Amino acid sequence: MKKITAKALAVLMACTMIPATLPIVSNAEVNDVIDGTSAVLYSHDASDRPMESLNRGLVVQALNGGNYLSWRLMVDEDEVYGTSESNVPFNIYKNGQFLATETYSTNYIDPNGTSSDTYQVAPIVNGVEGEKSDSVAPFASGSNYFDIPVDKPKSTLTTTTTITTDEDGNELPENQWYTEKKVNEYTIGDTSCGDLDGDGEYELVVKWDCAPRDNSQAGLTGNVYLDAYKLNGKKLWRIDLGKNIRAGAHYTQFLVYDFDMDGKAEVACKTAPGSIDGVGKYVSETSSVDEIRNANDNTVSYVNQNGYILDGNEYFTAFDGETGKTIDTIYYPIPRLDYESWGDTNGNRCDRYVASVAWLDGQRPYAVYWRGYYMGRNGRQRHGTCGISLENGVLNPKYKFDTYSEDTDAYTPGNEKYVGEGNHNMTVADVDDDGNDEFISATLCYEVNDEDKLMPKWYGGRQHGDALHIGNYDPTNNNFEYFSVHEHGDFGMTLMDAKTGEEAFHVSDSNDTGRGLMANIGMGGYYQMSSNAGTYVAYGNNVFKKVNASMGQNFRIFWDGDLYDEELDGLTITSWNGAGRSTIFKADGCTSINSTKANPALQADIFGDWREEVIYPLTTNDALRVYTTNIPSEYKIKSLMFDSVYRSGVASEQSAYNQPPHVSMYMSEAVMRGNVTNISIEHEPTKKNYIKGEQLDTTGLKLIATYENGRVSELTYYETNGYDPSKLGEQTVTVSSGNASASFKVNVTNGTTYYSDNFQDNDLSDITISRQDKADQSQKLDGLDLNIGSKSSGGDKTSGYFLGNRNGKSFLACFAGNTSSASRGASIKFNEESYVPKFTELADNEKIVLNFDAYYHSEKDTMQIYGVTNSTNGASNKLIYDPYLSYQNNNSIPLNEWFNVNIEISKYDSTNKNAKNATITMTDLDGNQLYTNSFRTVGQYIDKFAFYVPDVQVDIGYMSLSTTTLFDSIDITTEPTKTSYTYGDDLDLSGMVVKAYYSDNTSKTITDYTVSGYDPTKVGKQTVTVHYLDMTDTFEVTVAEGELSSIEIASNPSKTTYFTGEQLDTSGLSVKLNYANGSSKTITDGFDVSGFDNQTVGTNTLTVSYGGKTTTFTVTIVSSELTSYVNDDFESYDDSQITIKSQTLTEQNQDLGPFKLTLGTNKQKLDSYPHFAILTDNGNKSLEIATGGSANPERGPKITLGDSVTLPEFANIPANKYLVFDFDALYQNDTSNVQLCGVTDSYLSTAFNKLTYDQYLSVNKNANIPVGEWVNIHLAVNNKKDLFLTISDKSGNVLNSRKVTTSGDKFEKFVFYGGVGKIQLDNLKIYEDKISSMTLTPPTKTSYALGEELNLDGMVAKLNYSDKSVGTTAYTVSGYDKTKVGMQTVTVSYGDYSANFDVTVNGISSIKVTPPTKTTYLEGQDLNTDGMVVTAVTTDNQRITVPDGYSVRGFNKTKLGKQTITVTYQGLSTEFEVNVISVKSIELTKPTKLEYKYGESLDTSGMSVKAIYDDNQSEVIKSGYSVTGYDKTKSGTQTITVTYRNQTATFDVTVAEPQITKIEITTPPTTTEYYVGQDLKTDGMVVTVTFEDESTQTTTAYTLSGYDKKTVGTQTVTVRYKGFSDTFDVTVKEAEAVSISGVTVEDKTYDGKPIEYSGTPTSDNYSGDYEYIWETADGTVLDSAPINAGNYKLVVKVSDETFAHTGSVEIPFTINKAALTITAENKSIAFGMNAPEFTCKADGLVDGDTLSATYSCDYTVESPIGDYAIIPTDCTFTSGSKDNYDITYVNGTLTIKEAQKVDISGVTVESKTYDGVAVQYSGTAESADYDGEFDYIWQTDSGTVLDSAPINAGNYKLVVKVPSDNLEYVGSTEVSFTINKANLTITAANMSTNVNSVVPAYKFTSSGLVGDDALDTIFSCEYTKDSDVGTYVITPTDCTFTSDVKNNYNIEYVNGTLSVYGSSYNKASKTVKIYSNHDTDVDCYVVSYAENGTLDGIKKEHCSLKADEISTIDISSLNIAENDSIKIFLWDNNLTPVEITN
Repeated sequence: MKKITAKALAVLMACTMIPATLPIVSNAEVNDVIDGTSAVLYSHDASDRPMESLNRGLVVQALNGGNYLSWRLMVDEDEVYGTSESNVPFNIYKNGQFLATETYSTNYIDPNGTSSDTYQVAPIVNGVEGEKSDSVAPFASGSNYFDIPVDKPKSTLTTTTTITTDEDGNELPENQWYTEKKVNEYTIGDTSCGDLDGDGEYELVVKWDCAPRDNSQAGLTGNVYLDAYKLNGKKLWRIDLGKNIRAGAHYTQFLVYDFDMDGKAEVACKTAPGSIDGVGKYVSETSSVDEIRNANDNTVSYVNQNGYILDGNEYFTAFDGETGKTIDTIYYPIPRLDYESWGDTNGNRCDRYVASVAWLDGQRPYAVYWRGYYMGRNGRQRHGTCGISLENGVLNPKYKFDTYSEDTDAYTPGNEKYVGEGNHNMTVADVDDDGNDEFISATLCYEVNDEDKLMPKWYGGRQHGDALHIGNYDPTNNNFEYFSVHEHGDFGMTLMDAKTGEEAFHVSDSNDTGRGLMANIGMGGYYQMSSNAGTYVAYGNNVFKKVNASMGQNFRIFWDGDLYDEELDGLTITSWNGAGRSTIFKADGCTSINSTKANPALQADIFGDWREEVIYPLTTNDALRVYTTNIPSEYKIKSLMFDSVYRSGVASEQSAYNQPPHVSMYMSEAVMRGNVTNISIEHEPTKKNYIKGEQLDTTGLKLIATYENGRVSELTYYETNGYDPSKLGEQTVTVSSGNASASFKVNVTNGTTYYSDNFQDNDLSDITISRQDKADQSQKLDGLDLNIGSKSSGGDKTSGYFLGNRNGKSFLACFAGNTSSASRGASIKFNEESYVPKFTELADNEKIVLNFDAYYHSEKDTMQIYGVTNSTNGASNKLIYDPYLSYQNNNSIPLNEWFNVNIEISKYDSTNKNAKNATITMTDLDGNQLYTNSFRTVGQYIDKFAFYVPDVQVDIGYMSLSTTTLFDSIDITTEPTKTSYTYGDDLDLSGMVVKAYYSDNTSKTITDYTVSGYDPTKVGKQTVTVHYLDMTDTFEVTVAEGELSSIEIASNPSKTTYFTGEQLDTSGLSVKLNYANGSSKTITDGFDVSGFDNQTVGTNTLTVSYGGKTTTFTVTIVSSELTSYVNDDFESYDDSQITIKSQTLTEQNQDLGPFKLTLGTNKQKLDSYPHFAILTDNGNKSLEIATGGSANPERGPKITLGDSVTLPEFANIPANKYLVFDFDALYQNDTSNVQLCGVTDSYLSTAFNKLTYDQYLSVNKNANIPVGEWVNIHLAVNNKKDLFLTISDKSGNVLNSRKVTTSGDKFEKFVFYGGVGKIQLDNLKIYEDKISSMTLTPPTKTSYALGEELNLDGMVAKLNYSDKSVGTTAYTVSGYDKTKVGMQTVTVSYGDYSANFDVTVNGISSIKVTPPTKTTYLEGQDLNTDGMVVTAVTTDNQRITVPDGYSVRGFNKTKLGKQTITVTYQGLSTEFEVNVISVKSIELTKPTKLEYKYGESLDTSGMSVKAIYDDNQSEVIKSGYSVTGYDKTKSGTQTITVTYRNQTATFDVTVAEPQITKIEITTPPTTTEYYVGQDLKTDGMVVTVTFEDESTQTTTAYTLSGYDKKTVGTQTVTVRYKGFSDTFDVTVKEAEAVSISGVTVEDKTYDGKPIEYSGTPTSDNYSGDYEYIWETADGTVLDSAPINAGNYKLVVKVSDETFAHTGSVEIPFTINKAALTITAENKSIAFGMNAPEFTCKADGLVDGDTLSATYSCDYTVESPIGDYAIIPTDCTFTSGSKDNYDITYVNGTLTIKEAQKVDISGVTVESKTYDGVAVQYSGTAESADYDGEFDYIWQTDSGTVLDSAPINAGNYKLVVKVPSDNLEYVGSTEVSFTINKANLTITAANMSTNVNSVVPAYKFTSSGLVGDDALDTIFSCEYTKDSDVGTYVITPTDCTFTSDVKNNYNIEYVNGTLSVYGSSYNKASKTVKIYSNHDTDVDCYVVSYAENGTLDGIKKEHCSLKADEISTIDISSLNIAENDSIKIFLWDNNLTPVEITN
């Protein structure tokens, strides 16, 4: 269970409401889902789990102006967040003086602070200031970091590399290869923290790696070291893990934690033989295991030739944090054993570890280690884990789990599935809220179970992965969320319930998914998840949506002060800016660790407030840089390090591939601040005037909230109510949060709104298209079409859209990437859902209003509105900047703030090109006009919004499109010419004129209307409706029957087979009528059928006639096979024949026709009611059977068949026949009953003497049987014992029908055994017969909408016997598929018979909804859809009521105001509106009775409660309110509160005082005897009050008088209560005097220690306790024994709680001052130096006291050589006191001497040729007379000083000198050297082109170019486009470099050749030249053409072309005129002509 306090729950449940804006899940939604059952904000914290005892953690850093302070909130402070309860403010002190008080946060900015100021903070608890923190100054860096110097180890590990190429990368001959050795440097790796020395401040533990290797990589590594550093840079110790521990990410998972709970952290990790602790001892020397202590392999190396360690002992060691000393060493609990058991042969699997800290049993922390998580590659695999505690200095591996059994060399049974599980880290949390931690890696969770064993809790089976996270992000989930990525299976990422392991979300991927992140960066929902499988937003309740937005996949971090996570990746921290990520921090000069993982060395809440620090190594790896945020935060949160989940996360952060820590608390503003108690409006919205239909725009609204904890700050998330876009006039809009609210006014004017959106109802997933790619993309977003152009290369991946939110304002962000252009950028159009009026169609006084909010981010930003402001694409398809909407052309546009754009467009005048028809106005949030301009629109309608200029982001926060006038109505001024039609004709609207009328009394003719209501197949009058926008008008047409050409059978009758004698049944017959105009229709009645012959067996043809046309169908007549057993209508009997008239003492029997009547007997009591009778009713006779109250199987009436009737047993019924029981029955009352034993029921199954009712044929059991009406009962049984039962009314309508199994094997009898009742039987038939056929009347409904259920209403199924037809509903129906469009045949089956009918399933074109009866709701009421009707409109224009299957969405009972409810059916939607209102107040009519006697109950008679709703309606409430506050036992005025829906009203009542008659002491006090000075005690005393009604009560509210503790004797004490009194007596006695001796205090000299007394007090008459009081000589009481010099006394006095003894003694003593001599120490310096810092020696200074002295000395820097006195003049004690000493001062001497000259040698610099690398010196500067530091200064040979060692060619020198600030020594030397120019050859490339081609781009190659130098070359060549064929010289003339390096080269240029191929014609010489680049034999044809195109001549010549030679052909024989043209063709050997004319 995740933890939320009950108080925090209350805060959340009344917290700030956030509108349902797109990127945020509102706190109001949070309220609905958090259950507040737990007790703390963190899951477990330092209050229930002992952790380090930390100090205040105050840090100070300099800002550009002032200083920034932050400090730590302790675990026991601010116990209840969000309120003023237990709130701890802080006093801030500057330079010892009070500066300010900070109440609501743990940071503060001093704007006047300087670098020399110091600060302290002190908490204020219950109004009392607590202990001040230590005094702290700003960081010396002047910024938000400080550096910790570290001791970088020296490495001797060398690696050898074979060099096979030269400096230019050219391959060397093998005999020139050489080897190069490299010494591997140590680098800072993972770092952790803990309070190692118990001083309240964290220290850092740093891991050093040298040549680290992954387990999969062979190779040697250096030793691994662990160093400990204090934050001030002091190194505490170094641990050397030795040669048998490999360096790399997967081996040393060291944990820093207070494992033994002594207030100081320990360090624990895996060790090995040879590991040395922080005090230089082998770890094996300190071990609780004898075998380890006695091992002698500390000098043995177990490293094999590949660098792996696969042998030797494995240890686990705990080190003392303060000293690095070994506490204990044990064997590593999960041993290596056979390393191949882990799954490979090189240790890649057995040596992979992750670790963390977990409170596994809830009592103490355990070091938890996980070994092995890869699946094996050798058929074996293994995994193990353990929990190790440190108790009393001994390590205890109490908990272990290993899949491997050493005994069996195999899996422990059942553990096979756990191998392969584990990620590159682990998480820890108490996931099931049992007080014990669980730990999880990959998809495997461990816990200590109820049997105290470490076992898997749950297992997911997705195996190994990399990143993983655990957190408390989703309040709709009661448990922690656990997130993991996967490197196996289907890869991807998974979100799981950390308690159960149940997967809430999984998305697969095609690639290994390594990194991933779960965090709430503020992008949307409750939190987000990201990996290479995509970015998803979690909206709660397991709703996850993929979004088109990027998110990091590395670390989350708290940095910028809000409650969202920021992202940390490498050296950069980014924060979500509403539509993307912005960089807010970068660690310059640092490096990240773990290679591509790019982690900080450590991220943790080290000090300061709750934001996290981040620590990196410097790039030089000689220091750690600690960064802390300098961004203020308004939230005050306990240090994250007090959170057990977070603290374990920090401990495991260093493990393998680092993962960030997470907190266990749900981070909510409501938790931190509580309720909003007041709202004030600081700035109203910019937009105040609206056109009807426009949505509310709250841009510019600024609200100031006061929170429950007292904080006052801006409110950005709130709810709005009261705005109705359809209501004209002034409206009051209310903004609210919880119970606080404020309001502002807006005005709505008439007009029409076609589009309006503030994007608040959208979420991130609504953007479904990606950013720019290889194909064009588009999507709908409500009334907009979003488009992105493509680029074939894949595009910039930037252009596109995002639905963002910034400070509560939702917006659509539009991006144009760096490749944007008019064909590639982003553009938006209004789609068909938004009507866009044309400018030419506007009325004269009508305007289009386009209004939107915009946010520009940079000076590049622009947009264009095609058709309005600009439609120009510009040069090269790059869009030019818009004249009005680009910052480039309009600097009035503000940057980085919202502004409003309003464009009003009037009618477009196409005849006047100078007529301006538009005005653009821009205003800021205050409504101030920024810009306005009038212009002519460039088009006649709004085409699109374009974002085509590269690198643009424009945010649109609100947009509406409206017109200022409104259509009032439309009118058909002229109806269509044609209004009479023949069946099947299409509607013709020719001649119809429709006009639209406006609210300003103008009108216009419209043509873009639509019509509905015409049906060409419906004969008669029809009303046709014309639609335009939302207006309609109608006209009427008439459709007449057409000329009939033929008829045909559309469907045959259902019944086509008949027994002889049966009547014709045409049910199901339909006839198709075909008309002359080609139309047709189908009818089911109105035709005639003739030709039926029911006596002739065989096929019978029948004729159908209609309208003079005929058609036919056939039926079949079969002979009847009926066998009759009984057929009796009782007409032949008379009642006189019935002899059984009542019950007798014996059973009675009589025959009646084929029946035998029997009436049983009750031998004990006769019943006169049972009888048989023949009744006559309207001339019809029937048999009546009456049953009595005692009817049962022995006593009731029954009817059996006579001997003449023998029925077959059911098994003997012929296969194709039924045994039928058919009779009419009249049930006279509710107990009427008949049973057919063996058929429907059997009395044999009923207990003796019990009434029995037939389960089908009694009113008691079958509610379908009517009482008092005749029904027909038909039972048909076949040889399978199937019983088909039908009960019908006399009209044949089926009342009940079913198919069951008979109760027996044969019919036995009719019995009547129910209670008192009567039944009549008539027309009883029993026969055996065939069913000739089943006939069907199809259902009324045969046309359906897609998805609609089959409706059988109206269908009648009948079974046709020889003599009757019986209806039934006991059929089955098959063949209908509601998901399949088209004609379908439905089959109705009954036993072996079936019949069919056809239905049509139509597609649905739309749906409509009739809203529910209830559309107004009180807040909290559920939606009531009673009265709602959903109608589906099919493709054939039918309207079908949809009974169910639709969904209703969009109702939020907690959201006030109008809501649009969406009804969806079969993918189609429609809407209706409801309004949710709240009770804004209640009014009371007070009760009649307002005055009460004491004890009288409240009477609310006469009180009424009226609820006032927020729409100002009201009603009197009869119930549902509560009345509280009345206490009949409390006298006085009481305020009574009436509460209804969170609204209250009050009234006052008065309860009179009860009348007292007396008081008495019913029990005296326990103590009645006292000594002088003793206080009176009333313990045990009971005072009873008696009232006038003789009731009594006890009281303690009495007063006492009469007792004097100083007066000896008997005293009477009086007890008084409200004017009444009683007394009791006590006695006061003298105390006994005591004389005290035995204690002495000796005088002493001050020694810095408290004085002590000696001896023990004694007395002759007292043996009790004594009190010791230290006082000054003048009697001032001291807190403790004195230390400082002075005169004092010790008072020893009796301490007797009984006051029976008294006495004291004073012992005076003196602490004398100590003698102290302060001697100035001698100093010496060189001449001209500043005076040194003087120091002194203090003789006689007591240990612990420290001092500093002040001095005087006559020396100045100009003073000559000699001696000067150093005179100590005074001293100041930094600890201790000056008053404790008699001080003597002794002078010292300052000696001034001359500086010494020194010679310097040992440094050389070799000359070299320029190679792009800085020159280096060799050697070390040295001097015989000086051993200090030297300065190295690089200079040119002329003496110009350089910033660094030179790289470029030139003459230089290195000056080595003694530093200038050293005045004791002087000297320098110069080392000259040269960097020679390198040789560079630039060669022009040989090229070719065709004659008459443009000059090509010349190319070159270079040789000798150094490193990254790059150049370009300038060429000359005589070739031009008009040049002849041939060759030309390409001459490189010069070159340019991309950097200034040309002077580093001697450059040689080499020419190239340009070959110009083709042919040319020389008019003067009459020759043709051909220049080719290949050899071939060809025929050449030279063809000349006259100017008019006719052929002049052909010259053929065979020639052999030679490559790169010119062939010349003489064509002088051709008669070529001046203006002739020449074409030249070559024919090669393949006879293929090729024209080469140029």
